[in-house]
Amino acid sequence: MSERDEFRLQGVWIMFRKSAGFTLIELMIVVAIIAILAAIALPAYRNYTIKAANNACMSEAKGYLNSWLTAVSSEMGQDYDDLPAPLNARCADLQKWPKTTAGDQTISARSPGEASSVICNLSSGSCRKAAGMK
Repeated sequence: MSERDEFRLQGVWIMFRKSAGFTLIELMIVVAIIAILAAIALPAYRNYTIKAANNACMSEAKGYLNSWLTAVSSEMGQDYDDLPAPLNARCADLQKWPKTTAGDQTISARSPGEASSVICNLSSGSCRKAAGMK
């Protein structure tokens, strides 16, 4: 191998060695971009978890409302006295409702859900989100 070829190989080795890693500025830019993306994503994730908790409570309340309506209005099948208390897995204050089929029942979702987030109408058999809830 000639001296000229050896010099070329050393030059290639030096170029390779210089470009083998990231500079501090490049790493700081990447960290800054990740921080900006996290700052945008975390509030959206929080809103998503609140909305999911409210929807889960509404689903649980609607299921209990269906059982309650069946027990109250049915002459055969389940009796009202045999109706178990609600599980409150997703709702914080779902209680055994009265025998009357009039009025609204307001229910709060468990954390991270919002207070008074679900309203169930006993006469129509429907549940809805309260105004202004996610």
